Amino acid sequence: MWLELADQLRDETLTMIAQNDGIYEFYHSETGKPGKRAVPMFDWTAAVFIDLVEQIKNEMNGSQNHM
Repeated sequence: MWLELADQLRDETLTMIAQNDGIYEFYHSETGKPGKRAVPMFDWTAAVFIDLVEQIKNEMNGSQNHM
């Protein structure tokens, strides 16, 4: 159950980030849009995006090696 919830959260996070024109500091919890004062190209959001994509890549390759 927890793994399914984690996968759902990962997928929804990636979808939210991908639906916008860039990677922002934070997103509105209901709309998924960047906040009015959200800084574009924020490093930690980019790092999370890269890590989540890497997890999917590892799963597709049959590996469960995560950082």
